[in-house]
Amino acid sequence: MYKEQQVALYVRVSREEQVDGFSLEAQEAALRAEVKLRNKLVYDIYRDEGHFGRSGGP
Repeated sequence: MYKEQQVALYVRVSREEQVDGFSLEAQEAALRAEVKLRNKLVYDIYRDEGHFGRSGGP
């Protein structure tokens, strides 16, 4: 019996500059479109939202 292939998605934003250019939502939408095109099934999504800030002393 043929079993539909399943995939996990991984989206990541590592720098502040990337947030506006290719957000997690935009990445997820693009990946889901590709998965649908290839007749696969998304079983999980991993999101690495990153944290921005500066380190240093007072």
